[in-house]
Amino acid sequence: MDKFVNSAEINAEQAEHLRCLSGVKLLHIRNELEKILELIGKNGIFDQYTKHNISHIDEMLKMLDWLIPKETKNKLTLAEWMMLVLAVYFHDLGMFVSIKEYESRMESGFCEYKRMLEKDNVDKEFLDKVKGMQEPDKFLYQEYVRKNHACRVRKWILGDEFIEDGNSLEISSEVNKLLENIDPLFREDLGLICESHHLNNLDDVAIYNPRKRYGSSDEEIVNLQYIAVILRTADLLHITMDRTPAIEYRLISPSDPISIIEWQKQMAIRAVAPKKMFDEKDATKEIQSNTIEITAYFEKANQAEAFFSLMEYLKYVKSELKSSYDLVQNSIKKHGTINYMFPWLNIDDEGIKTKEFQRKLLKFELDQNNILQMLVGHTLYNDSSVVLRELVQNGLDAIKFQNELEKHNKEALTAGQINIYWNDISKELTFIDNGTGMTVFDIENYLLKVGASKYSTKEFIKEHPEFVSISRFGIGILTCFLVANDIEIITCSSENGEANLITLRNVDGKYLLKKVRKDELFDEMKKHGTAIKLRIREDVSMENLYENISKWILFPYCDVFLHCNKCEKIKIGFTSPKNAIEEYIKQGSVPNNEKIVVTEETIDGITMAYALRYSKYMQEYTLVEYNDRPSKVEKTSFIIPIGICFEGIRVSSNTPGYEGQNFIAILNSKDNKYARTNVARSSVEDNEEKKGLLKTIYSIYREFVRNQIENLKDKGYSLSWIASEVGYIVNPIFNKNYYNDVRNSIENIEILQNVFDEIDGIVFERSSERQLVSPRYIQNLESITIIESNMVNAAEYLLRETRTNLTLSKLVGMLQENKEFNNDGLLCDFVAQNVLHQGALKGKNVDEINIFREERRIDLVYRKGEDEWFAFDLLDSDTMRRYNKVFIPKSNRMIIKGLEGEFGINCKQGVFLSFEHPLTKYIVRKVNDMDFSNSKRDLILTKLLLSLIVNRKSIIANSTGMNMDDVNQYFYLSIERELGRHVSGNIIEELWRRINREELINKIFTTNYTIYDTADWSRHNVFEY
Repeated sequence: MDKFVNSAEINAEQAEHLRCLSGVKLLHIRNELEKILELIGKNGIFDQYTKHNISHIDEMLKMLDWLIPKETKNKLTLAEWMMLVLAVYFHDLGMFVSIKEYESRMESGFCEYKRMLEKDNVDKEFLDKVKGMQEPDKFLYQEYVRKNHACRVRKWILGDEFIEDGNSLEISSEVNKLLENIDPLFREDLGLICESHHLNNLDDVAIYNPRKRYGSSDEEIVNLQYIAVILRTADLLHITMDRTPAIEYRLISPSDPISIIEWQKQMAIRAVAPKKMFDEKDATKEIQSNTIEITAYFEKANQAEAFFSLMEYLKYVKSELKSSYDLVQNSIKKHGTINYMFPWLNIDDEGIKTKEFQRKLLKFELDQNNILQMLVGHTLYNDSSVVLRELVQNGLDAIKFQNELEKHNKEALTAGQINIYWNDISKELTFIDNGTGMTVFDIENYLLKVGASKYSTKEFIKEHPEFVSISRFGIGILTCFLVANDIEIITCSSENGEANLITLRNVDGKYLLKKVRKDELFDEMKKHGTAIKLRIREDVSMENLYENISKWILFPYCDVFLHCNKCEKIKIGFTSPKNAIEEYIKQGSVPNNEKIVVTEETIDGITMAYALRYSKYMQEYTLVEYNDRPSKVEKTSFIIPIGICFEGIRVSSNTPGYEGQNFIAILNSKDNKYARTNVARSSVEDNEEKKGLLKTIYSIYREFVRNQIENLKDKGYSLSWIASEVGYIVNPIFNKNYYNDVRNSIENIEILQNVFDEIDGIVFERSSERQLVSPRYIQNLESITIIESNMVNAAEYLLRETRTNLTLSKLVGMLQENKEFNNDGLLCDFVAQNVLHQGALKGKNVDEINIFREERRIDLVYRKGEDEWFAFDLLDSDTMRRYNKVFIPKSNRMIIKGLEGEFGINCKQGVFLSFEHPLTKYIVRKVNDMDFSNSKRDLILTKLLLSLIVNRKSIIANSTGMNMDDVNQYFYLSIERELGRHVSGNIIEELWRRINREELINKIFTTNYTIYDTADWSRHNVFEY
């Protein structure tokens, strides 16, 4: 180009004589930049993107002719024209990637970008698509650069040396040469403007100064904020077909679906221009437009997705126009920038036409009246007392926010207070708080807008990022209609001191706002606050008002008082979770309360208290389980301190971490921005943040167990004693009583187990050392051994009762004539029901079984690897005499060494069958015919079959030498009929249709059928029948 033709560039060129721009040659900068921009997409990066070359810049510059109103163009300074033109030139330069840069990509922040993508796994479909590409790294680097291109160009303009965002050093050098004659301050702001088109901080005048001066001349002043707004708008609006010429589309033929839609969308757009508008009184007189009209044509049905993409994009553009309009208007008011006009508010899409598909966008419509009726009915809230909770928590939020504002302004803090008044005669229930109150804007946009909460808006969160409210859904006020038809709200705002009254009648009505004099306000809210008066319906009882308020409001942010019929006021709530449990115990609600203490822990804003009962004989504490049958002295009106609270408001009455009231514990989450309640505030919202909350809860329980372990250590108890007691202490936490009966469900057993895998509560021997270790420690080992024998049991009992440093192996060796065994990886005193032992074996399976007949001993070696056994629970309910579980070998690799023709072995884990035994081979054939993995019915049939065979009664009867007639009768009466009680009759009938009954009985009673069991040498195990 020899000379400029665009008015923006012509105006900018005149700024070359300004002192801050002396030596700048704008035409030279443009021509050199054109060469660089042509290279974008030439190296296989951004080759499928819409064009970012000089044509994109020219179209943006042309757009400035109508985008900037005529009056404003006449007022722009020469420095402003130069800043704007240079920003248009450079804003997309950051998308250039040289071959050298790409080859050295692993030296930049690209490595971390890839790692975070895979770690976060935010979009698995996206990652799978990338992995399927021929050059996935090239595509990912393209996305990495696109994300950072605005930041890259700012750093190039400033001449910074950087590698974290990827850097083409040759481009950095060229940019530095082109801009070397520009004043450093001007150059720094140029970089900020270029970066701004990818940021959302244009309202920050500390960055985008509306009157930035670069010299003494008025022509050297720049409204940085306005220039940034115009750059962003022009970039957003350049979406016409000249940016995606058809010939290039066919040559490039994008394969990426997103790029295809983008090219099709922009190929369809014919024009983006201001809509002509005329004076209403004089139709011949054109006036400044505030609307941009889009002309586009989508001819083919396969362009439908591009059409809908365009409509969504235009919706976004319209919201950006509104934001820019508000920003410029606000700047005019606050900074007097009256010459800088931005009239654009609307997008006219009537010029977008389609041929082979319907242009009309279909959408769901909501029936406002029905939706409102649903929200105030029992669909969402199944307890009408929630109105008490909702109105109190709204007041608490308002008071807390009032204090937040006062802290920010360094003012004396308001002593917050909520007063609740009930009058039996007038049936009026009134809530008065001295919080912030509401402005007319708040009433219109939040109070009366269902689903809108002031505390959840982007603006509020940006201005008060650390503030945590209880309210966030904007539907709480609707609960008033559960108990009342007439609602009167008086509010006085601390922001402007205005007082207003609004009366609500019927949820779907229209309401009148009335101004109120300050002397008409309640005394409690003379300065600021809100009063809500409900005229309670005749069919609603307020008899248990105190109980209903108290069950929700446990640890309020400030004082809450209840006044009933002019009686003395009653304070609501407690000072802390610990205080709540202590008061409950004082009432005599828990028997033997003189032995109970209350512990409170705080982690990451989560405070939890729980009750512990001390055992004088065991010298340890255990969690106090909750009995829902009230004691004789318990006041039925006293609130049971069990549950989860957010900002002091109870949202759940279950023991924290459980789905029922297992034991006495209560939690309060304060100023926690992550874990939140569901819409009805009946539980914690089920998301990743809830998992974090549960982890904290379970960690508090874990610390209680660790404290008990340290307490027992300090008292000098043996490791075996401590490990045994840990099993009893842990049982209630894992939802079992001391008989291992399962109680209310744990909310997330996986998280609980993972947390408790860190407890050192298992006796383990390794390298001749006996120590307490955690399940996690054992999980990380390649192999461990469990030994079972009467001698080992006796030695374990002796070690439990004595304070000695002897190992189990050493003690057994002393008792059995120096017959020590290898204890390099020995899990001691194994109990199958012990949850820590169960956790320790996670990821390990029985890989080797050895019998030492002389010592009446079974060794089981557990190793990491694939499980070689099918495991089934048996149906027999006789807990004292049954085999509870059976393990069937999957292959002949699982040989039990030391058997002498036995069917298998019985140990604490269950019965392990010998692959070599004919009865096992029979079982394997029959079990393989069952689809137990996919069919619940087949699983029951499999368990029934195994329970008939692996049965102590069958084994003992096998050894008595009965004739077959007696065998058949015995089998039916003592085994088949007994097991039939555990299943429906048709299940047994179905089993006999699939299994030959006579063949089964014959296999059981004619085969050498014994199970090796170390307990068989104990007299108390003699079988009686």
